[in-house]
Amino acid sequence: MPQTLKEAQDNLKSIREGAAAQDPDSHVQELVGDKGYHSNGTLKLCEAEPLRSYLSEPARGRRRWKGDAVAKKAVYGNRRRIRGKRGKQLLRSRGELLERPFCHRLDIGGTRRAHVRGQSNVQKREYVAASAENLGLLMRQKHGVGTPRSLQDRAHGLPRGKPEQPWQRYAANKGRGRH
Repeated sequence: MPQTLKEAQDNLKSIREGAAAQDPDSHVQELVGDKGYHSNGTLKLCEAEPLRSYLSEPARGRRRWKGDAVAKKAVYGNRRRIRGKRGKQLLRSRGELLERPFCHRLDIGGTRRAHVRGQSNVQKREYVAASAENLGLLMRQKHGVGTPRSLQDRAHGLPRGKPEQPWQRYAANKGRGRH
């Protein structure tokens, strides 16, 4: 986790330009993650850094805090934050922006079970699936459609947003000599 946080901070600074890149206050301030990242060590790290953690807490049962007051403070602070309005909003948006597309790529995109041999080929298949997903996002942002087929339909002048009915195609092509 420390290495990932450092890389995220470096990436954010490289994206920003001008005075924001030189600003010492321009750093990662909040950490949002699922219950796989929830551990005493991670939460202690967040307490040591100026980070507010919003990590979902796994069902562990009753905790025994003998001799670890720093971890207790960090866990209770995280628990308080994830139960608040801001924490719920951050965890919800994390699910929408990260988990849903990943699950869609696994289920619909067919990458849950890759029928190729070798780890490098599996990685290539995953890269192609992620690239296709990103291409769809870019097309949706720029053209208002998310697939090449729907872009092709728009290029032929079909009504946007409404499903085409068979009689609409016939009426549109009637005067052009194509039936």
